[in-house]
Amino acid sequence: MCMQVALDGDLLGRNGGAAIPVVSRWQLPQEGCCTLKTDGSRVASTGFATCGGVIRNNVGDWLLGFHRKIGVCSVLEAELWGVAEGLRLAWDAGIRVVLLEVDNNDVARLVHDKERVNGLHGLVPTIRELVGRD
Repeated sequence: MCMQVALDGDLLGRNGGAAIPVVSRWQLPQEGCCTLKTDGSRVASTGFATCGGVIRNNVGDWLLGFHRKIGVCSVLEAELWGVAEGLRLAWDAGIRVVLLEVDNNDVARLVHDKERVNGLHGLVPTIRELVGRD
């Protein structure tokens, strides 16, 4: 699977983490590429979390969507669940080129930075495995 990560209007390329600026609003991806927009949320008082996302084609048409009840976890873990579920859904649908859009700096860096390993987030290896599939 080929993936790039968009964060807060910037596109993090696979060229050593150099940021390539883009407009903050959603833009159509290149032909043959789909956009996966994911998000996670957590209720502060209970810790209960959910995630969801949408996959759109290169002309902006909705292709697939998902949501998941996660249980009690951190916001970062909820965001990572969203990425993992979205990439799994894309793979199962035959989508191999994905522009991933997230709104959490830590998630973008964990997903993008191959050298950085954080043992607290077991979903990161799962996400990297999905991205590394051929």
